[in-house]
Amino acid sequence: CANTTNISLARALDRRKEFAIRYSIGAAPGRIIRQLLTEQAILTVTACALGLYLARWGRQYIMGGNDNIFDTRVVMFTVGVAILTGLICSLLPAFVSSRANLNNALKEGRKVDNPKSRAFRLSQAFIIGEVALSLALLIGAGLLVRTVAGYFLRDPGFATKGIAEMRAYLPPEAYRTETARSTFYGQRLTELKALPQINDVAITSCFPIHSPIYAHSFEIPGKQNSHGHANISRIDENYFGLMDIPLQRGRNFTTTDRADNHPVAIIDQTTKQRHFPDTDPIGQTLKIWDHDGKPRPHTIIGMAANVLNIGERNEIKTPFAIVYVPYQQWPWERMTLLAKTKGDPANLLPLMKDVWQRADSNLPEARLETVEHHLVRE
Repeated sequence: CANTTNISLARALDRRKEFAIRYSIGAAPGRIIRQLLTEQAILTVTACALGLYLARWGRQYIMGGNDNIFDTRVVMFTVGVAILTGLICSLLPAFVSSRANLNNALKEGRKVDNPKSRAFRLSQAFIIGEVALSLALLIGAGLLVRTVAGYFLRDPGFATKGIAEMRAYLPPEAYRTETARSTFYGQRLTELKALPQINDVAITSCFPIHSPIYAHSFEIPGKQNSHGHANISRIDENYFGLMDIPLQRGRNFTTTDRADNHPVAIIDQTTKQRHFPDTDPIGQTLKIWDHDGKPRPHTIIGMAANVLNIGERNEIKTPFAIVYVPYQQWPWERMTLLAKTKGDPANLLPLMKDVWQRADSNLPEARLETVEHHLVRE
């Protein structure tokens, strides 16, 4: 903005003799102002539209996805700044021209380098402000580049390419029982897997980089000071394979790990390091409390590798641990359905939306995006 204002001021100084001639033959100041406003309006609208287009293209290129990524407040702020800049760039040259001495302007033309002139001092002030703002923007851009580069260069511990996600919610008043929720989500997984564009599907209640709002307390029976907290991720047997999260010990969940069988769990490396540093966790029992305060004992059958979570992204020294349980044994209202393809995952979003809407027209709208988009947005 300062740069545009400075250029407009310099241009006005170049045209000072033109304005002096027009004033001398009877041109009204309002006519000059309208001309400058018109000229600046064309420049402002063009620059604003081009800037918004480049911003949208840049974010889509980095984040992927086809959703509307513009924040209304950001757009309104940008338009407001553009209008304010246009007014300044129009009225300021008109004010400078109207205060100029017509005789001197006609005789001498342009005296740009006179340090005592008001125009010269104003131009210098804009140059100083421009340098200061440019330095601040340069520092901010450098920090942003470092942050984005860190997101892409750091291994999150799970697959990100070719995967679309649909975050869904079942109202408790319509799906009161765990059996109803488990059956509903199971049917949606079956419908998605039948689509030829989808290679594999999975489900989870706790995406790896979600904040720890899914944390539950647990304890290890028979062990002193064994209380802890962990994100409880309700998943199916396809989750680790689709997300490319390696199992380091034990076994994966199977289709037999359902509500009528003994509850089982898989822990991550963080849980093992904190609560089983010198012992084998396989076969141990975790007593996990649900949100109603009821204990749910689970037998540990495996250990998975760590994945990036919100604690690590925010550089918290003690990131949350994750305990995985079969979603059929502990179904929840909020689940994330995942679909994998060899092509562009953004093409799966309308297909997944259609499956969700056809299931029950009274359900809240699901949020859809690609995993790559989600990773950058977080």
